[in-house]
Formats: sequence, structure tokens, C-alpha cells
Amino acid sequence: MKTNPNLVRWGLVVLLGAMLVTFTQCIGTQSGESDTSGTQALPSEVLIPEDEEAPEIGVKDAERTLQTMSALTGVPVATVQNIFNSDLKAQLPTNSRVEAMLETHMMGATKLASEFCNALINDPGRRAAIWPTFNFAEANANQFIAGSASRRTFIIQMLEAFWGAGTLEEEEYEEGAAAIDQLITDMLTQVVDPVTGSTIPAPGNTNAAKLNAAKAACTAALSSAQVILQ
Repeated sequence: MKTNPNLVRWGLVVLLGAMLVTFTQCIGTQSGESDTSGTQALPSEVLIPEDEEAPEIGVKDAERTLQTMSALTGVPVATVQNIFNSDLKAQLPTNSRVEAMLETHMMGATKLASEFCNALINDPGRRAAIWPTFNFAEANANQFIAGSASRRTFIIQMLEAFWGAGTLEEEEYEEGAAAIDQLITDMLTQVVDPVTGSTIPAPGNTNAAKLNAAKAACTAALSSAQVILQ
């Protein structure tokens, strides 16, 4: 089934925001507002007229998001279970309707994806299953040189693993790849923090910089609409 182009574009917004949420740590956690409509519904509940058909596309709830990310990365649920129960579960949707999706839900999905990606990138065996030909062993970030075949391979292998091959139109797929490519560039060069306006220093040509860029790219792809929608 092909993905709705509008949802793909919404997913790219999540992609580009993931670096800011996960790695600059300059955006504080926001809390959702309570429903003041006067109905007896729970705050996250959306009342649907009886004659209205349920939409074909919805949002995965907290448990389904957890299980999906575990299945895609190969990282066991137990690895993130504690932080999921104590912090992240409350930040994820309890309702499957897209219009009930809040900014805090997207932030929660990004944080959960970050936990999975951190565990994935730090595990040589599991990351080899996603990126079988990418060299994580070199003590530098040369594999992420802009325009290089290795950087392109890293992105394509990841999108195929997380989004599936052939699920998007080619133009939409390339749009997602371009967004992640730019995110890697931002992680490896000086960027301006949009919250404080300060310049974040370039991390240098180190293995740590490479791993952080890989984690950011992984987080963006894993928290995108292609993963958290159903």
C-alpha cells in the first residue's frame, strides 16, 4: 500500500525535528492540556459521531509503538522497559485517531526512538543486521563525508529496514533520504541552536561524532510517520 504523500511530508517534519529533541537537549518536555469541553470523555478521547466511519489511517498507541520499534531495530523491549514505564509511556498516544495526535506525542515517539537507536548503534551485532556493509570500526567519521557512497548506503539500508522497500513513491522516498542526509550534515558541522541562537561547535572527525550522527539519523527515521502511523 502506498503512503499518503501528505503523511510523508508530515513525517519529514518529525525527521528534521528529531536532532533538536534528542541531541541538543534544549527543548523542554511539554505536557498535554486537559479536555475542558464539559463532556465525560477522557482528556485523550475523541468522540466520533455514530454515522462517521473510522479513518483508514491511525496512530499507534504507546504499546504498539514500543513493540514496533523493538521489532524494527531488533532491540528487546526489556532494554527500554524501565524508562518506557516511568516516563515515555505517558507521552505517547492512547487514541488511534490522527487528529488526536499532539506535539507531546511526537516528542515522546522521538525520545523512545532515541532509546532504541542508542541501544542499536552501541550493539555491533544488532547494528550489522541493519547496516551490513557500513564500517563502524574506523575511528573517524570519514564514512559520512557528504556525497560519499558509504553515507548514501547507510541511509538507504536504514530506510529499507525501518520503512520497508517499495512502500513509498520514489520521489517521496528520496525526499526522506535527503532530509536524513541533511541531518547528518548538521550533526557533523557547526549549527545554530534555534532555541538559544548559540552556535553548537563541530564535533570533529572522530568515531564518537560518527556514532552520534548515526544515532540522530536512526532516531529520525524510527520516529517518523512511516513507523508510528498504522
